Amino acid sequence: MSSEKDTIDSAGIPSDQDIHQNTNRTTEDFKQLKTIASLREDSSSLDEMNIKGDVQDIKIAEIGDDTALDVENDVELVLDKARGLTIEECRKLIKDLLEEHTYDYNFAATQKDKLRKLLDGPAEGQSAEEWEILLKKETALNIFYSPYPEVRAITRPDDDVNMPCETIRAHLLGYLWACIGQFINSLFNSRYPSITLQSSVAQILLYPCGMFLAWSLPDWGVTIFGKRHTLNPGPWTYKEQMFSTIIVNVGLTSAYCFWNIQTQQVYYGDKWLTPEYEILLLLSTQLMGLGFAGMLRRFVVYPIQALWPNILPTVALNRALLVKETHESINGWRMSRYKFFFIFFIGMTVYFWLPGFLFPALSYFAWMTWIKPDNFNLATVTGSSFGLGFNPLSSLDWNVFATYAFPLTWPFFAQVQQYIGMVFGGLIILAAYYSNFKWTAYLPINSSGIFDNTGDSYNITKVM
Repeated sequence: MSSEKDTIDSAGIPSDQDIHQNTNRTTEDFKQLKTIASLREDSSSLDEMNIKGDVQDIKIAEIGDDTALDVENDVELVLDKARGLTIEECRKLIKDLLEEHTYDYNFAATQKDKLRKLLDGPAEGQSAEEWEILLKKETALNIFYSPYPEVRAITRPDDDVNMPCETIRAHLLGYLWACIGQFINSLFNSRYPSITLQSSVAQILLYPCGMFLAWSLPDWGVTIFGKRHTLNPGPWTYKEQMFSTIIVNVGLTSAYCFWNIQTQQVYYGDKWLTPEYEILLLLSTQLMGLGFAGMLRRFVVYPIQALWPNILPTVALNRALLVKETHESINGWRMSRYKFFFIFFIGMTVYFWLPGFLFPALSYFAWMTWIKPDNFNLATVTGSSFGLGFNPLSSLDWNVFATYAFPLTWPFFAQVQQYIGMVFGGLIILAAYYSNFKWTAYLPINSSGIFDNTGDSYNITKVM
């Protein structure tokens, strides 16, 4: 046993003493060291189908104020899964994973190359034991956790079934803020750029409400089928916050039939619209959409490749608000997610007054047209309101950016594809406009209006 352990240590796997001496590593480094060290403890039985025993707690480092960095439970779960794998199982799982994610652009190419090299066997200068440990660790991490680092950074691989979730107070707050959010979004739906109450704002509002109910509500409840349902099951939990957020998020999006009703009343002047018609139209379209969503879950929700980047900030914010973090130093930074979020939240709240009220020109920052305001061609190409907006700095208003895309959540390749498409589309429009194709030069180059053959606004009453 000792000779085999010495062989593994000489192959580059750190000993316990080495781990204790590394005090300036990041959390990911700590997890890596713990994984290797824990598997090393059972290196003598790596060939067995199931490795018995729990993973021992290892004190990895002392940081900052001499507070020990607690090893997270997700590492323990991944290690337990890795212990029960054989080499043949690992090879099969990795092959299936690579085949399944062949056209998955969210799965990093570097990670794919790393897994392919592991399938080829030990690398040059790498011992068989070290290769086997790395193979099992990567297999367990990608199969039993997630192949996406962005997901692993904000989620857990297990589920605490004892944590309250669908409580009375969670339902109450979810429905309350769903109604408030839908009213606000519908009220400002016609504004451009629109003002929307997004899920991140709803989460911020739900958090103090949940904490207040946890403090104020009495512990009154009834027992139904052996399960007690109470007004106050204890502290406001992460699951309750997420459950209420899901309810609010479903109700935040304005119904598409809102545009139908608004157009019929404002532009078509239909007088026969009644509240009954509007309610039935709303219910029929919304229920049809929810029905399609249920049928499409097997294609857009259940597959692991169905990674929706817009959901990640919602999960990360919930974690920052309610999951206690350890005091750790990462690349010299010791700021928690909670503190980081509120600093930028306050900063953006203050900055919004600048383009929103004090200097509205920052919203559509057509500074290039200021060079020569009477130049028609310059305004056509670079103008923001009625031009194509070919401007390297077209806005300093985050509300305008968020109207067209989600710069902080969408993958880089998706945004690049979008921008390339916009550039090519703009060039095609310019070519058609300046060549007067189908008399397009008689119309504004950028407008959502409807025009007749003389270039005037189309009179829709002529066809009604």
